[in-house]
Amino acid sequence: MNGDRRRFLLNGFDLNDGGNVRVQSTNLFGIAKRTVDSGELARDDGRILLNSGHFAGRTISVAGQVSASSQRECDWLIDWLKRTLTFGQKIELATNFPEGYRIWSGVATNLNISRGSFDVSRAGFSFEMECESPAARSSVGLIDFSAATNISTAASAISVENIGTYRTKPTIIISSSSSSSSSTEITLGNPDSSEYLTFNANLKAGDVITVDCEAKTIIHNSMQLRASGTFPCWEYGAGMLEYQDNLAARNHQLRAVYNPKYI
Repeated sequence: MNGDRRRFLLNGFDLNDGGNVRVQSTNLFGIAKRTVDSGELARDDGRILLNSGHFAGRTISVAGQVSASSQRECDWLIDWLKRTLTFGQKIELATNFPEGYRIWSGVATNLNISRGSFDVSRAGFSFEMECESPAARSSVGLIDFSAATNISTAASAISVENIGTYRTKPTIIISSSSSSSSSTEITLGNPDSSEYLTFNANLKAGDVITVDCEAKTIIHNSMQLRASGTFPCWEYGAGMLEYQDNLAARNHQLRAVYNPKYI
């Protein structure tokens, strides 16, 4: 078996195991369609782009072949595909990259099985999966978006990096070591996109504020806070995370984590 082969794990089952099942073609390595809004010019040819658009969800298609050692084994594999790919069934499809697996989530649609009258132990198959998100998540789990940084001034700019190919919405964790309770207004943001989020909190030693930009929630210990502005996100590559407060003095630590996503 070739250890360098591309693996395609459908709910953990390898569809390209180098033996009984093989993937022959897929559009998984493509990219979701991006819609761009534009307007026609009133007195000239051409058009003007109103914004950079957004990615829609995507349809992933996979086609392959079952080549088993017996009719019994082939029938079992076909039945497994039918059970797993029942229309509307939630599925995950993962494939290996140098950094780990990239995992697409969606629902199964359009399973087809092709089998000739003399194909006792062989069959072709194809299916589609509809994904709400245009991006895959990484199997590496949560990793550092920024290093743990001590906050001792009213304004700080912290280096961040998104190694994925799709924008990220990190989780930002602020831990307080201040000796006395202090009420403050905190602003977090991305200067590149001009997205800033502002909220108020009464901080004391041992308090933890968790800002989940993906879920759009702010939790102060166990209490949810309200905010104004926009939960920031960052495109791929290096960037900055800005922090501001209005305290006379502070002793905090800020750390941000994320799961890389890939289009």
